Amino acid sequence: MNCVAVAQHCLAYLSEPGPSHFIVDAIWRDILAFTGNFRTFYGSDRIISAWRQHCKGVSTFIIHPETARVARFGPSIAWVEATFEFEVSSEPARSCAGIISLVPTNEDTWKIWMLRTWVENLQACTNVDALHPGISLAERRKPDLKAGDFECVVVGAGQAGLSTAGRLEALGVNYILLESNANIGDNWRNRFDSARLHTPRNMAQLPFERTFAAGTHSQWLSKDELADGYENWAKKYGIRVLTSTTLKKARWDSHLQAWVLIVWYNVDNILEEKTITTQHLVLALGAGSQVPRMPSIPDRSAYSGEILHSVTYRSSEKWKGKHAIVLGTGNTAHDVVEDMLSASLASITMVQRNPTLIIPQDHLVPLLEHLHNDTIPIELGDRLDMTMPTRITSALAKLGLAVAAARESHRYDDLERAGFKLDRNGDIIEALYVRLGGHYLDKGVSHEIAAGKVRIKSDAQPVSFTSTGLLFSDGEAIDADVVVFCTGFVGNMREIAAEMIGGEATDHLEDFWGLDMEGEVRGAYKPLGYPGLWFMGGDCSMARFYSRFVALQVKACLKGQPFKSY
Repeated sequence: MNCVAVAQHCLAYLSEPGPSHFIVDAIWRDILAFTGNFRTFYGSDRIISAWRQHCKGVSTFIIHPETARVARFGPSIAWVEATFEFEVSSEPARSCAGIISLVPTNEDTWKIWMLRTWVENLQACTNVDALHPGISLAERRKPDLKAGDFECVVVGAGQAGLSTAGRLEALGVNYILLESNANIGDNWRNRFDSARLHTPRNMAQLPFERTFAAGTHSQWLSKDELADGYENWAKKYGIRVLTSTTLKKARWDSHLQAWVLIVWYNVDNILEEKTITTQHLVLALGAGSQVPRMPSIPDRSAYSGEILHSVTYRSSEKWKGKHAIVLGTGNTAHDVVEDMLSASLASITMVQRNPTLIIPQDHLVPLLEHLHNDTIPIELGDRLDMTMPTRITSALAKLGLAVAAARESHRYDDLERAGFKLDRNGDIIEALYVRLGGHYLDKGVSHEIAAGKVRIKSDAQPVSFTSTGLLFSDGEAIDADVVVFCTGFVGNMREIAAEMIGGEATDHLEDFWGLDMEGEVRGAYKPLGYPGLWFMGGDCSMARFYSRFVALQVKACLKGQPFKSY
């Protein structure tokens, strides 16, 4: 079939869309192109209404013929899709792109099933996706708090903060990046010794390049590989960052129309306080800002062993031949158990509260590497993947993983026989975006559990400490030399931001993370209902992709042409 002809014919529908041009349950996701926001519309009636109301000042939609293709997912799901571009003349004038996805109907005609549109760049601005190392580095402003007045301050130099700072650098914004650790990458270096990413290397790339190239980096990046890669990237691109610097307080000054920040920073090993101002404040504080959630179990003082949260866990070597209890069955808990198995502890008990979604790495990797691999350009893979509505991503992921699981049902049967409670129909999107956990990307520990090398305690919960371990609600007492809480972190950045900002501003803050009714991430990447304040976060691939939109919105505001949100 002629995919180009089909796509061109249907793309013309967008000039004057009508009910006959969409299937009834069509979906349109827009990222700043028309709605000035992150919006997903469901159903042809809503799409047509929103499109007619907001899609004004648009140039001709131009298809990219080389992208027209039949997209397939498994043996029985397929559609025709193509990429297109257009320009929007209303302020801020912007270049945009989109993907149109089409399906045939019973009448042998083609209709729009899914539409994705997003902003590419602001017109008359430099490219948010291009920053060239070594060019005019000497001319770039060195990081310095003496001036005290910035267009944007980014707090936190993990993947989200670094990506945002890089985008701001590309757009020529006067910014500074503040990091409380002594070095870029310490947020990874300071984790437990055996920590590695559970997703493939290409998911972790930073903007502008392949930070972690094939042949020089392992497929499963270690914490030190990540840390070194981030630090080298920051140096390579001249990112203006101040380490050993902490934001203590922030308040909005309506007269200055700026944020007034109280910053503590290290000067020759002496902590000094400085007040600076900025028009925009981006908080990229990390997953839970590493503030642990620690369940309160009575009689803690009676216990003679060691208690720690995973945030302070480093290695199990010192417990060789001893007994351990690990509370939790998510990714971190399994990593700790894996480390304990390597250290030859005498016994390991995992305490499970809720059913856990187990996804073997060899099931997940083919789904991820379909778009994130060494061949497809990073920017293209991101656009094809990250612009997808979350409900479609969820449905496709559940289908792909279910097919793989059905071929190896024994892996799950063996786990359940060992007492492990499984969420067999779990949704990885819900785990990542709503629950902030409750899943494990299996690197092999499930096999050890099924083999009986790790005891699963899932039939009762701890009610108190004893002098030698934990007492459970079924009356059983389990002795342990060490108890490790792998119970997660504060997942809502709003709670951490409230401590910094305080006062009236906190009443305007939206919760950070979780999904709204349209399937968009709450509180992230968009204005927060208070001037110049932004939340930035997510895993490596989300930080890489969504940082471009935060930077573009900041730049548009600085130009006096903010996006008008629908």
